[in-house]
Amino acid sequence: MYFGPTEHLVVTNDVYANVVIKTILVSREVLTFRLGCDDALKAEVEHGLGGKPGVGVWFSRSGWQDGRESYGAVEPLQSSSTLRQKYSPSRANQRRNNYFNDTARWAQLRAFSVVKNNCHALVPFDAHRRLLVHRIMTLWARGVCRSRACRLARFFSADAAAHPSNKTQVYLSRCHDPLLNLSVEHRLLQITPPESTVLVLYVNGPCVVFGRNQNPWLELNLHRLAQIANTTTTTTQPDEGKGEGEAAAAAAWHDSVVKLVRRRSGGGTVFHDLGNVNFSVILPTAQFDRDRHADMVVRALQSLGRVRTRVNERHDIVVDSGSDAATTAAAARDSSSGSSSSARETATTTTTTKTFKISGSAYKLTRFRALHHGTCLLQSPNLASISGLLRSPAEPFIKARGVDSVRSPVTNVGLDTLVFQDAVVRQFAQMYGPADIYADFDDSARQDYHVQKGYDELAARDWIYGQTPRFAFRTYACEDDPRPRPQLPFDHRLHFEARHGLIEQFHVSQSRDFDARQCVGASLQDVHDWRAHLHRAGMHSSDARQVGAWMNHVLGAEFLRIQSPATMQSR
Repeated sequence: MYFGPTEHLVVTNDVYANVVIKTILVSREVLTFRLGCDDALKAEVEHGLGGKPGVGVWFSRSGWQDGRESYGAVEPLQSSSTLRQKYSPSRANQRRNNYFNDTARWAQLRAFSVVKNNCHALVPFDAHRRLLVHRIMTLWARGVCRSRACRLARFFSADAAAHPSNKTQVYLSRCHDPLLNLSVEHRLLQITPPESTVLVLYVNGPCVVFGRNQNPWLELNLHRLAQIANTTTTTTQPDEGKGEGEAAAAAAWHDSVVKLVRRRSGGGTVFHDLGNVNFSVILPTAQFDRDRHADMVVRALQSLGRVRTRVNERHDIVVDSGSDAATTAAAARDSSSGSSSSARETATTTTTTKTFKISGSAYKLTRFRALHHGTCLLQSPNLASISGLLRSPAEPFIKARGVDSVRSPVTNVGLDTLVFQDAVVRQFAQMYGPADIYADFDDSARQDYHVQKGYDELAARDWIYGQTPRFAFRTYACEDDPRPRPQLPFDHRLHFEARHGLIEQFHVSQSRDFDARQCVGASLQDVHDWRAHLHRAGMHSSDARQVGAWMNHVLGAEFLRIQSPATMQSR
């Protein structure tokens, strides 16, 4: 009645740990195990199950009195199929949830008792329950982390992440909040050991994520985001600045409201939804290479039959289609293995191949740690809408500092999210070995003070808009910006300059009574109706309505109003 190759013995009176342990046992094809709450089993477990390698799970009578009837004192199971049938994760989770709903029983659980190689340690339950569960599960991480059935914990533990012994760590998010996922990712960048390597996989709800040094008025169609927000919450009448085609596109949106997120890393603007998996690798700066982990993802895709994927010269992951696509993919594989420096060039010069981008990356480097995170389009239902969201109507009028996005045609690779995540974890394990930590996390990670602090920083309007580098907005060509402008619905010439979202200069021609000082110093993100704003500054009411409606559309004033603290609080 022993588990097979293990040197670790775990004794605990916590039902949550038991659920996770049983799940791990299923993943390891365990034939037999022992579980109970009687004194005889406790003694047998504490003495190492006869001195032989094995694992026993014991529940104290005071801590889990009713569990004896549910599970039995000592139960040998003869096959893994019996184990799956009797202790399936769904049934175990149901028992766990019923158990934790009884707060009186919860209060009775007082201590963990962990035995490793016959060394006994007792830790107060109420103070260290989560850390101890995590450490218990870490005993099982080595060698079993390649199966999704192995779940070490459903929480984020900063103490475990920062421990020097945890050189390889894997985290899977069960939350679709982009602010939380980016905050946990940032916290791991800060606290994980300098020589460790960390993989984080997460899926965000609909959101547009743009780079640290980018301009949201230039990169995004904020007016379109407002249309989607209004369509998904209530039916609104079209305003003066909206075209019929854009209104129809917004009405056809069937997903949830799109969030706007500025990340801490550089790079361009990307769209995320539930059909898009994000991967993040944190590693020592000395080992950083832009293609290293993009190639890891490509190998995962190719192992799932997507053999035409490759990393291009911009470090993006692309997929080739066309008559010569197979040859192109083979050349890319040769280049990723380092066999030929010209192979990657060959892969990008095939004239009969059409290439689609499926993944882009961004990076953040500190003195000791480097972060590479990227996306992968698997089965996004909003593929046709991405270009409309990422093309700003203000683009012809803005000259900006900062990073411009490079637009590329995109496509889905048509894979299931969990299947893709499994493949990436397998490739990561092949590169760095079995994980010392393999954990899930969800919204409870916000209980960590620093995660919550990072969350609040990303959510702040001063970060989203106030981080914007200096830019100039002109409705007419000039020496500094000779680009031709689209035809305007009015004769006025407008020019303003802004830095960190604050207007520093503002000029309007053909408006004798206009007082530009009323506009200087205003925050662009706080101007929710340019019609009223221009009228207060002295522009004639009819002109203010015409010019202001156009500016509302181009600069996304309605979205800024919807996202303002006052509006969000009223909702």
